[in-house]
Amino acid sequence: TKNGWLNYVRAMVTRYKDVVNEWEVWNEVNLNFATPEVYVPFLIMTSEAIKEVQPNAKIIGFAFAHFPFEYAKKSFEILKAENKLDVIDYVTYHPYAINPDDSYPDYEKFNTLIHSYNPKLKLIQGENGCPAQLEYSFALSKYPWTEISQAKWAMRRLAGDKIRNIPSSYFCIIDLHYDIMQK
Repeated sequence: TKNGWLNYVRAMVTRYKDVVNEWEVWNEVNLNFATPEVYVPFLIMTSEAIKEVQPNAKIIGFAFAHFPFEYAKKSFEILKAENKLDVIDYVTYHPYAINPDDSYPDYEKFNTLIHSYNPKLKLIQGENGCPAQLEYSFALSKYPWTEISQAKWAMRRLAGDKIRNIPSSYFCIIDLHYDIMQK
């Protein structure tokens, strides 16, 4: 229920507020979670619950898989209509691409879109990485990765983000193991 969720959020923030200052509301919402009409009210109420307990918390929204322009535009139109464009501080995206350089033109366009709604928002790369072997599911699958190509990919991604001043993280320091991934 809604009240159960909000009580959970408040309890978690109360417990970890001395250690955690940034809270991300859902992961890759544009893939499977909900439409903008469902997610944005969820984002607003969750963000407001966090701020009740931790007023100086930084709120991260969306964690977009790739660059879903239409989803983002609909979401920000709803935030604008609700006068809640300032409910988040950051928007994260996950730009999985076999060649990391291929994501930068869309990054620029996406950043422009987000800033057209709120120039204070920061677009940050929140998750990215590649496997060290051929995988059959999830991000960057069905490509013959090796440990060497993984290392080259990681360095190119991190260097590309650094020279563009894009805050970023790297995911997949070691390979994940899921039962559905088989050699």
